[in-house]
Amino acid sequence: MVDLNREASNLIGVPRSYARTSAKASEVVAEIRRGDFASAAMSVQETLQQSRMLNWCFRPFGKFIVGVSQRGDETFLNQLNKWVEQDKNSSIPYLLRALYYYKTAWLMRGTGFVSDTETNKLNAFQRHIDRAATDVKEAIRLDGNNPYSLYLWMNILSAYGNTPELEAAFRQAIQRFPGYYPLYLKRLASLAPKWGGSPKEMYKFVETYAGKAGASSPLKMLYLQLYADLLDAVRIACYGEGRDCIAVSMDRLVTKDLIQNVYAALQLYNHLDQYEFTREVGNILETMVRARGTERYAGFVLQLVADSMGSDIQLSATDTSKNNFMIDELTGYVWFQKEHYDNAVTQYQRAIADMPNMRFPDEEEKDMALAEIYDKLAEAYNGANEYEKVVIYQKAADALADIDHPGWSLKCQALFRLKLYGETIKDCTAEIAKGGDVGNAYWRARAYEDSGQTEAALRDFRQVADSESQHSANAAIEISVIYGRRNDMLSQLKALNSYKFLYDEAHQTKEVLAIAYNNRCYAHMQLGNLQEALQDCTASLRFDSLPDAIKKQQELLKRLKAKEVGA
Repeated sequence: MVDLNREASNLIGVPRSYARTSAKASEVVAEIRRGDFASAAMSVQETLQQSRMLNWCFRPFGKFIVGVSQRGDETFLNQLNKWVEQDKNSSIPYLLRALYYYKTAWLMRGTGFVSDTETNKLNAFQRHIDRAATDVKEAIRLDGNNPYSLYLWMNILSAYGNTPELEAAFRQAIQRFPGYYPLYLKRLASLAPKWGGSPKEMYKFVETYAGKAGASSPLKMLYLQLYADLLDAVRIACYGEGRDCIAVSMDRLVTKDLIQNVYAALQLYNHLDQYEFTREVGNILETMVRARGTERYAGFVLQLVADSMGSDIQLSATDTSKNNFMIDELTGYVWFQKEHYDNAVTQYQRAIADMPNMRFPDEEEKDMALAEIYDKLAEAYNGANEYEKVVIYQKAADALADIDHPGWSLKCQALFRLKLYGETIKDCTAEIAKGGDVGNAYWRARAYEDSGQTEAALRDFRQVADSESQHSANAAIEISVIYGRRNDMLSQLKALNSYKFLYDEAHQTKEVLAIAYNNRCYAHMQLGNLQEALQDCTASLRFDSLPDAIKKQQELLKRLKAKEVGA
């Protein structure tokens, strides 16, 4: 096996000397945890003073302050409470506590539809949103010169949907900061049908602010955002209806004027800061290309953007010397979604080669861009089952920047696939400590199990089985397997009976159903419950022809027949 750390180091190159924004945020978190509120306040204030309003963002404060918040951490909340009590005239602790409540609210609720979310989760969400609203209003009262505070206020109010209070907050915010683009972005998003708005209101909003803006105004990007938001609204409305529904709806909603305005907005690439333009367009496009079922429309816009930037996105392109790295990266992701992993790798490597074409504002921004490409390369190699490369590229990505993995860490999983169990446990534990997805606990449990640490494995598997993770069924099955190997049939049967979702035909795969019934058949059989065992083995064979289940069924039929004869 290759030296994974050395290969990752080769990708990183020379050590960096700058202080990361995320590292500064971590220092503030540490200061808050130890009760050094004066130092924390000084660090936050310093970053605020160093931040600048750019075309589409407030940098670096926006990234910095999100890194300080620690969602769902009660110990951190207790420290924030102490800080508020000690310094009631400072806006900073109120802002941080508002952000904590806001992010924790969404952590508790999840991102599913209201109709699919449990009442207790919705109630907890509401309580935290209310607390966040109270705190952010106090932060603004104490200091109305921080644009991020007003942006957070709008985010919090948007949780209630499209309300008059949100409209009033928006108007107050743009009166104070008319050039702060995220305010407009948030208000447009709140006008979507899923929040109580409508396409008509979305069009009116964009025409009001983008239509009346100067020819080179960053607000012109709202036209592209409107197209993306309309596509998202159609995707939601057409869920389960098929692609024809999307096509008909988009043809009805998207006007020729909107397409012309999108095209005109993209021409600003050569008139505004090209890096900022690239990042903003990239954020919009990435959301579009990630959405399933809307590939035709995402592809159309991707080509429009590529043309405006002078990029040739064809695999067969012979001259890509003027390509924009973000466009090649997004093209790679399109190939990744189609499971053409070699093509995805080709485009990602092309994106890296194109990076010298871009003038980055600083080394940190360049490293962040490179880290994102490395992370996507890890995804592509994972799809191709090249686990050594997964580890190498994710190690390099993590060393360059703090990558937010919405699911579990691919490195955590890949290390397990490579049977490096000690490293798997270490890496997954680190991801969990950072607030990573419960999927990391699943792969750590697998590593514990295969390295003989079954009690630790059981703890992790129980956590995953009790969650809403996509690994919950497999975790529940592995619990039964561990008890089976211990010959503890009562515990195996109890575990299989306690996780009733294993037998939910509406939501489980045939494979899971077959294995669950087969394992319960085995437990019943070993305990002498022959009739129950036969019922479960027969049920298992309805979903899959597991040889193990077939053999047990034949044995059970013989035993039951012999029992009848003996009777």
